[in-house]
Amino acid sequence: MKRPVKAVIYTHSHIDHYGGVGGVVSQADVDTGVKIIAPDGFLDAAISENIFAGNAMGRRALYQYGSLLEKGPRGQVDSGLGKGKSNGAATLIAPNVEIKQSLEKIDTIDGIEMWFQLALDTEAPAEMLIWFPQFKALCAAEDMNHLNHNL
Repeated sequence: MKRPVKAVIYTHSHIDHYGGVGGVVSQADVDTGVKIIAPDGFLDAAISENIFAGNAMGRRALYQYGSLLEKGPRGQVDSGLGKGKSNGAATLIAPNVEIKQSLEKIDTIDGIEMWFQLALDTEAPAEMLIWFPQFKALCAAEDMNHLNHNL
């Protein structure tokens, strides 16, 4: 059963957490009501880290993931949490809902209650955690598992 997308949430300002948004929604969808929710300062952080410092971030990713190494047990095994990075074009749609309070509730998105907690300057300059009380579930993005890129 196909259901319409009501919202997209950017947990933080790293490109691997927002760069695929164009595969989920379009700017036209956002213009007609789809919410793009992000932490305070998201757009500035995403632009400064991935556009202004894009070359350096790309080089960092080569070292971080070893993607130039031959694939195999003595070369590149995977890319941290995933087996590899996307080969598609990165996209960015500006948020139309910014979480600005340290703890902020959004009543419901498609029947789901969410509490957002800002976690600025933790794993990323603009980051937030999300609590889903109905499911007793916490989305902590990468604040939960700090990977090797924080070394």
